[in-house]
Amino acid sequence: HKVTSIFNLAPAVADIEDDLFSLPDIFCVNESEASIVTGITVTSPEDAAKAAKFLRREKSAKIVIITLGEQGSYVLPLGDENAFLVPCEKVDAVDASGAGDSF
Repeated sequence: HKVTSIFNLAPAVADIEDDLFSLPDIFCVNESEASIVTGITVTSPEDAAKAAKFLRREKSAKIVIITLGEQGSYVLPLGDENAFLVPCEKVDAVDASGAGDSF
């Protein structure tokens, strides 16, 4: 069918089937969800890099995105050497309802 699949683990639980990491093309979590599924405390882009590499190495995740709130999003594409941080723009949020869904 040639579609890209994204799995956003929200809300996160520590014990999920391993296939849920490896089947989607993109595995996306926020920093607290990444901490839950990896056991690595994620509070910075450096922590996100460690957690993303863990998800790739231990759980066979393909593309990994870890959202970090005001710090942006850490992206580990296929090929570890091309990882990057996407900065976010500062905004005056009026209502954050659905913000995660619109990512």
